[in-house]
Amino acid sequence: MQLPYEDASFDAAWAFESIFHVPSRVQVFSEMARVVRSGGRVVVADFVTLRPLTQAEIDITYPAFAATEIGSLDAYIGDLKAVGLIDVNCRDVTVNTIRPSNRAT
Repeated sequence: MQLPYEDASFDAAWAFESIFHVPSRVQVFSEMARVVRSGGRVVVADFVTLRPLTQAEIDITYPAFAATEIGSLDAYIGDLKAVGLIDVNCRDVTVNTIRPSNRAT
């Protein structure tokens, strides 16, 4: 939430399947943007919702592992842009990475 590094200290910063564990995506993205030099890269791979969740799904999922709302891809894009990142390129790779448990084998 508060990286102990000077501004523009790194060529890149990345977060892998971890942003949903923190209380504020925007705070983490802001810190990542702060420590990456101009022209550097911020890379995030995380869980996003593909559809609105039911209250039952929220009650089961969030207390189990999430400190914050698991946002949509659009919410992540908005948060990345909100901290001043430019040329934001996001891609949904769900079909390549997960096999939902309710899909027939």
